[in-house]
Amino acid sequence: MSRHREAARLLGTLLSVGLLAWILHAFANSDAMAQLRNAQHASALARGVAAGIPIYAIGVGLLGVAWWLLQRASSSQRVGFVTTEACYAVAQFGKYVPGNVAHYAGRHTLLHKHGLSHASLVVCALLEAALLVCAALAWGAPLIDRLGHWLSPALIWGAIALGGLGCLALLMWMPRLRQLVPAPAWLLPAVCVLLLFFALMGTTLYVIAAASGIPAGFLELTAVAALSWAAGYLVVGAPAGLGVREATFLILLRPHVPEGDVLLLAAGFRAATFGGDLLAFLCGLPAVISRKRP
Repeated sequence: MSRHREAARLLGTLLSVGLLAWILHAFANSDAMAQLRNAQHASALARGVAAGIPIYAIGVGLLGVAWWLLQRASSSQRVGFVTTEACYAVAQFGKYVPGNVAHYAGRHTLLHKHGLSHASLVVCALLEAALLVCAALAWGAPLIDRLGHWLSPALIWGAIALGGLGCLALLMWMPRLRQLVPAPAWLLPAVCVLLLFFALMGTTLYVIAAASGIPAGFLELTAVAALSWAAGYLVVGAPAGLGVREATFLILLRPHVPEGDVLLLAAGFRAATFGGDLLAFLCGLPAVISRKRP
């Protein structure tokens, strides 16, 4: 089983590197570099990125809220809201480590030290993964047909359904995990928070697009952000979806927006999300460090 995981991670990393090379090649052969050399355009893009960073950081905070809700619904053990938020924000930055699993390992380690059992943490991780993908698809569903030239929508939905059934089968197969799965009604607050997270992700992208003068509406950009996130998330081994997310951007927007603008938008969005993750990490770090002191 571990060999299969390692192979999947290796394939994901290779895919990430290959797609990143394709994106860089497209960037070099588009008018994106000429636009960046235009001081006014570059300044507008930078302002959009700067405005998007705190918006996305708030979104990371919402992910911590969703985790706290799942944790309270699935376990009688209690970890405080502030502690959970801080641990989540600090661990989340680990997704930039190659292999794309360090944030899960870090979150598990930090919260286990605060008293959560391994079983409850595994259940929370599986529930979060399933609900995140569902929330992303709820926002991105209107644009899934645009991926039809690359992947059949039926194939996408089928793979997602199989993945969801696999998670459910795992939970049902292990009695210790099964008894921790909350009733569906208890999942609703977390689902609402995750839907709001993707709305903030779309807002981050919309702010960058508006500052750069790129003509695209909020709903379309939120769908693009959600689907590109889902693509990067589902490719195991791609650090923070690097390359995969940008390639999905290009596929979804290139028919409707000039390629140079799409590439700049993808680059700006990557910078804003990285900055948001870093800001959340820095906000959570003091609380994590103080909790370690005797």
